[in-house]
Amino acid sequence: MSVKTVRLGAPPKASALKIAANAWIATVTAGIGQSLTLADKLGVDPADLLAAIEGSAVDTPYLQMKGKAVIDRDFTPSFEVTGLLKDVRLAAQVPGVDSTLLDALASLYSGAADAGHGDEDVSAVWHAFQR
Repeated sequence: MSVKTVRLGAPPKASALKIAANAWIATVTAGIGQSLTLADKLGVDPADLLAAIEGSAVDTPYLQMKGKAVIDRDFTPSFEVTGLLKDVRLAAQVPGVDSTLLDALASLYSGAADAGHGDEDVSAVWHAFQR
């Protein structure tokens, strides 16, 4: 899913950019799952969290789209958990990169996959917070 083309030259740079971009997607999507779960556990309607963030500096179309998918429990895949997990694991192996966050993300996405959500959309990482 891209809205533009970025020309990087050699194919290895394109693959590297993909891994870095997917690490960002993994981080944001897991954050959405955790925040919606936290809101719910605190007695706040998760939809109210999305509404509160809407239009603010930290709002994104991705947050609204994936947040609504979680609320609706619609995990129809546009990017599968197992595909993102592969890239997170590759990112964690990059020499010189502190993998603390990537390792935590790999654990979350792996937990979702192991629970039977590997073929679902990456927003299904929400399931990892329902333990």
